[in-house]
Amino acid sequence: MNILQTESSPNFGGQEYGWLLESRELVRRGHFVFLAISGLNEKLIKMAQEFSLPFSLVPFKNSFDPISIIKLIKICKSVKIDIIHCHSSKDHWASFWASKICNIPILRWRHIINPIPANWHRSYIYRHGCKFLLVRCKSIKENLINDNKIEPTKIFIIPAGIDLSVFYPRKDSEKIRKELNIPSTVILIGIIALLRPEKGHKYFLEAAYLLSKRYSNIYFLIVGGEVKKGISLYELKRRVSELGLKDRVIFTGYRKDIPKILSVLDILVVSSYAVETTSQVTLQALAMKKPVVATTIGGIPESLCHGKAGILVPPKNSQAIAEAIQYLLSNPQHTHQMVTFGYEYVNQNFSLVKIVDKIEKIQKKALSP
Repeated sequence: MNILQTESSPNFGGQEYGWLLESRELVRRGHFVFLAISGLNEKLIKMAQEFSLPFSLVPFKNSFDPISIIKLIKICKSVKIDIIHCHSSKDHWASFWASKICNIPILRWRHIINPIPANWHRSYIYRHGCKFLLVRCKSIKENLINDNKIEPTKIFIIPAGIDLSVFYPRKDSEKIRKELNIPSTVILIGIIALLRPEKGHKYFLEAAYLLSKRYSNIYFLIVGGEVKKGISLYELKRRVSELGLKDRVIFTGYRKDIPKILSVLDILVVSSYAVETTSQVTLQALAMKKPVVATTIGGIPESLCHGKAGILVPPKNSQAIAEAIQYLLSNPQHTHQMVTFGYEYVNQNFSLVKIVDKIEKIQKKALSP
């Protein structure tokens, strides 16, 4: 089938990377995938080019943007689109009007756990503006049912899939440590996330401060780029100086080589206090047999079984993060059991191949009379 993926977000993170991976897998299976994306999202444009996915730039200025609607109608007709996947609000509204004119079903994805306002305007597009809703975790489905009165049978839980041909146990650490000037003898704890407040960098750094008092051989890696309405790198570096961690904390900025970055870590921390659903980086770490400490936000507990695949801690709790890391370092046998369980759990439940199998079934269901 011919599939149109739309995305109005100007940022590039797990949401965009996830559906790009799924798109590439759909192409591998013989489908044609075309992207309608914001010209403001430079990283998404570059990734689309690297994935050899054809695309068109659409302004997506607001909820009712005639230029975007007309452009989508032209794409749907010229490419003979069979089904539309929408990923954010502005592109969903533009696709809604285009789908009515072209008589094409919409699958609306919801990637974040933030509740949707229960007013008629926001709820309407979810109730009547799509054939099915595809959500990344159980808590999103529950919010849509309870707050927005969406029919449960209309909602399907489709977690993010992991490309197991890319994320697997490996040893790339020496080259990365040399590049980042990290001694081979130190323990390395990392966070991999865009520099957004809700990713909890504040609590990661406070936990780093607590751990630096207990361990002389521990470093901390912050991987991720700046985004609009996010935290400035300057602000984070100033906080590092205030905590006396200047010699212990390394900033890498945005990195494309996440498998290599994960290979160098001894422990991954996911300190988010909002937004997270499946948390791709959590699954990626588990697939690479890396210990994980993560907060109990969104869909993280669905993939990180506490005490089995990793350690869950309350959000906004630096002390709990530090204690969990200390436990992993002090109990190597249990830590080994957790990474083994996590590796098997991800392979069985979150492989990209199995996730796209589910997507194909829903697409066929949406196209059936």
